[in-house]
Amino acid sequence: MFSPEKFAYNIKFHRKRRGLTQKELAEKLYLSPQNISKWEKCICAPDIENLCRLADILGISIDVLVGDSISEKNEPCYLAVDGGGTKTEFILFTESGKAVARTVLSASNPNSVSVDGTIKVLSQGIDEMLKHTANIVGMYAGIAGCGNAENRKSVLKALRKNYPNIKFEVSSDIMNVFGSCSEVSNNCIAVICGTGSVVYAKNDTGLHQCGGWGYLFDSAGSGFDIGCDAVRAALAKVDGLIEENLVTRYIEEALGMNAKDSINLLYSKGRDYIASLAQCVFRAARENDETAISILDRNSERVAKLIDFTAEKYNCFDGVILSGSIAKDKELYGDRIYDKLRRKIRFIYPDIPQVLGASRVCLELFSKKRADGGFIAELKSEYNMITK
Repeated sequence: MFSPEKFAYNIKFHRKRRGLTQKELAEKLYLSPQNISKWEKCICAPDIENLCRLADILGISIDVLVGDSISEKNEPCYLAVDGGGTKTEFILFTESGKAVARTVLSASNPNSVSVDGTIKVLSQGIDEMLKHTANIVGMYAGIAGCGNAENRKSVLKALRKNYPNIKFEVSSDIMNVFGSCSEVSNNCIAVICGTGSVVYAKNDTGLHQCGGWGYLFDSAGSGFDIGCDAVRAALAKVDGLIEENLVTRYIEEALGMNAKDSINLLYSKGRDYIASLAQCVFRAARENDETAISILDRNSERVAKLIDFTAEKYNCFDGVILSGSIAKDKELYGDRIYDKLRRKIRFIYPDIPQVLGASRVCLELFSKKRADGGFIAELKSEYNMITK
């Protein structure tokens, strides 16, 4: 049912969200500030022409502006975010598990894009979601690099200032990993092997990090490390140090040029692009290329050592959750890590994407409802439909 009061509130809310004063909005509409003031005080409403122009200026649909979005009709909405060194995924959902909207933006790890870069990406995603509804109760963002207290504090401060009507919580993306598995105990380990890599222990005393010190200081285990090893092999072939092999061939195919001529390209494109070249190693390893197998062995050995150390130090032997784009290749990488463990611990692979793990955390932070199996099953089904 249409509510004049809610309509007036929406005009004011979205005007402020766009950083406009009443005078600035009035100028865009070729009206007086008094017109805007009357709309926001529910004294009168814009005609159809101004309604259409108003929605366009505020960057929302007319349905959202008049309070006729899905969340206005049914439930409040929640926003979950999974952010890393390559991409940041947002999903807007309701308590019943209805997926309202989804978007994928660029990297948000503050150690890669800076804290200001993280805030910019998160703000862009929030603004896109607010086009669907003004009724976002809370947002949880699990972001790589936001386990750091200073990064987390800066990001939270900016979000709470810019969006005072939304509740926020920010933490490391490792919480998304724990949320992505149904069988998680209080004494387990989570590993992310994506663009970067990190190992966390979870026990009764909290979360404990091992590795994950960034591409300048970690030496193996991540997509970036594997991509670097592949480029090194291609350059070693140029220098006559090794013979051509499948890794060197596939790297030059991916680069579209001789490795020697690609140096400027590699430095300009940076970490994420180099991490994407890890696929050349996996491709070659499937064809039993010795160089590729050696690269995967070296990288998986470091991850295994971190797991061994973490498990023993924090007495976490109930299972290891293995996640991330590199770890998804169970046969070539997950099994390799497992084979190198001193003490065999059961490996667990996520049931759902990490952004849905973030949704589980988000719901339990900001709603009285538990993210039980029914909620997860419904949201997973909805997610699969909108990502087809």
